[in-house]
Amino acid sequence: MSASSIPGFSKFAVVAMVLALVALAAFSANVVNAQVFPPEVNVVLAPGESVNIDKVVGTPTIPPVLDLCLLVDNSGSYIDDLPNILAADDGLFDDIRAQVADSQFCTATFVDFPVSPYGSAVTGDYAYKLDQDLTTTKATWTGANSAMIIRFGGDGPESQYEALWQMSGALGSAPPSWRVGATSVIAITTDAPFHDSDSEGAYPGHGGVATTAALVANGRRVIAIKAPGSTGQMDAIATATGGSVVTTGASSAEIADAILQGLGNLPVTVTPSVVGCDPLVVSFAPASKTVTSGDDAVFMETIAVPNDASLEGTSVDCTVVFVDENGNVLGTQRITVKIPDTTPPVAGCEETNNPSGGNVPGAPGKGGQGQNQDGFYVLSAVDRVDPDPALYLVDKGADNVFGTADDATFGPFSSPTKIKYTEANGATPTQDPGAGDIDWKIKGQGDAAVYAVDASGNTSAVVECLVPPKPQ
Repeated sequence: MSASSIPGFSKFAVVAMVLALVALAAFSANVVNAQVFPPEVNVVLAPGESVNIDKVVGTPTIPPVLDLCLLVDNSGSYIDDLPNILAADDGLFDDIRAQVADSQFCTATFVDFPVSPYGSAVTGDYAYKLDQDLTTTKATWTGANSAMIIRFGGDGPESQYEALWQMSGALGSAPPSWRVGATSVIAITTDAPFHDSDSEGAYPGHGGVATTAALVANGRRVIAIKAPGSTGQMDAIATATGGSVVTTGASSAEIADAILQGLGNLPVTVTPSVVGCDPLVVSFAPASKTVTSGDDAVFMETIAVPNDASLEGTSVDCTVVFVDENGNVLGTQRITVKIPDTTPPVAGCEETNNPSGGNVPGAPGKGGQGQNQDGFYVLSAVDRVDPDPALYLVDKGADNVFGTADDATFGPFSSPTKIKYTEANGATPTQDPGAGDIDWKIKGQGDAAVYAVDASGNTSAVVECLVPPKPQ
């Protein structure tokens, strides 16, 4: 039946509805996709260190994957309200699709059981009917809506609980083809109280307790579009299912506005999921956050590096994915943590053979004159991270004190490097190529000292290379 053929149809109501939809469309144009702030974290943390970051996750105004089903009262008392649904559905479809590309629509109706005193088979009453399964085609959905026919319904209350139970997806029910991963929303509009078998033992339909449990168990959310005459039962079932309640005006001319408002008032639970961050410990407080759709979910993010020195010199790149309760990705964050090398290398200065490959002099040398009587040493350095730290040899100068102005520094050398060091007081420090398996011949005024520097700038302890002074 077309809208214009239904008694109570109001041209003014249609104009008002169109204006409301235009205003909503203008607002919707400013809606942005959910985002994560800051979207990237780049920090330098040593083993045992951590950092706290305020994390803000924006949520979409309307769920990003949406199955929306109208559940419409087709009893006699709703005759003055139905035209407004028919006037609104075209614009409602367009407005929702503009915000949520992955959205589908269906329509179901109810009157009451066709048995006295609840309803009548003669007038075509029924407790529940799926008029149109979920579709992405506007003409299919609006066509099904236009085909709705007002029936009778024998008494005041109707079969709302039974219809909601049938849509829940509970065993034995006849629901729409709800999609896994979609937010499934039932927007029920009625102006009558609910029949409830919990308090009406003879009533043949499901009661409020079983219906609420079935909806919650299957993740169906109810938006209660309350027309005059509806009761607190609408509020109760919307609240229990994580839905929302919106009250319409006397003629329900604001039905599209009410549905959009209801979709924008749904709670959304945001949960961070850490991907590939080992060995980092990334945690969030709280572990998940429920907010009204369109609001920000705020977390305290903690990124910690275990107190393990073997992690020095490494870098970790990973991702945090923020999802809603249906597993839809609301936003992502990239984490880059550089773990610096803070451990210095270890330098060595060990006695070695002479150029012919012959004997290695024994320590501590003769007469306490030095560690190595011949001055043949192998210089070495090892580091946890850097495979080739730079080696430096320092002639401690005439004062034989490391770190004074007359020091002469040689290098950098790779590890290992073999040298012949000669201490000659008053001589000019020199470095010349060695012979045989000796890499360098170095002459200084005092004893030699060796240290190493790794690629991260860490400097080793100084190691002495003692030799006796050159005879005069």
